[in-house]
Amino acid sequence: MLQSSAEMSVPKVELPKFGQMILLYPGYHHHGGKYHNQDLAEMIGGNHTNPIRYLHNTSPLRLSVALNRYGGRHAIGSEPITVEGDVIASFIGRDGQQYIYQNTAFGPFLAGKYGNPLLEKPNKKDPSLLMATFTGKQGIVRLVSYHHDHPGGHIALWDCDHFFQSPDWTSEHHMISVEFWETPDSYCAPKRQEPSLNDILQYYRLIPRHQETPGGLRHNQATSDHSPGGSRRHRLRHGHQVKEHRRRLTADVVKS
Repeated sequence: MLQSSAEMSVPKVELPKFGQMILLYPGYHHHGGKYHNQDLAEMIGGNHTNPIRYLHNTSPLRLSVALNRYGGRHAIGSEPITVEGDVIASFIGRDGQQYIYQNTAFGPFLAGKYGNPLLEKPNKKDPSLLMATFTGKQGIVRLVSYHHDHPGGHIALWDCDHFFQSPDWTSEHHMISVEFWETPDSYCAPKRQEPSLNDILQYYRLIPRHQETPGGLRHNQATSDHSPGGSRRHRLRHGHQVKEHRRRLTADVVKS
């Protein structure tokens, strides 16, 4: 069930535009992006003791890169980011900006800057519905999970119905919640449906409507091998016409 805080704070800053964020985000190499973890370490730089070289979860760093590249009021800044009061959850990169490396720190950071997120709890009967609420939206999504009593999770960009250039982490065990910040330019174009055979034939007026059936075309005895007027050559010619009209209709749909 979708929830929001009863004391929803007024966002201090409008969220960055999604269309720009996807241009700045260093996506995962095996998920449509170009960057391995080592590539990310070399990009961010910083002193040789920074923790990126030892991290398995680089999702907070990748979003940090996108925000710092965006710049201005969206950049992480130069002051260390802390969690639980005094635990430092970021390090300074080559460019002098901070890079958050703990997922637990990103929630409070984003909420403090942009306002509280929409919150979704897992559906115990059907965990696959976890992201259904956010279908048709674009924005920043943070998954919160626990493993061996330690908080964890991931953060990424959500693009209508999938994670943008990131793995799908929703199948992880011990998922607690999903936090979602929708961007101001959020837009998902409606998906086109492939035309059915009946649609194609009606489009080109190859069959009268009274010959349609819920399961497709009614069998025409005139074209049966067992009927005097039917012939295999006629059926082959008709089949070729249907294929050609399907190709032309598909081309017309693409052009439109």
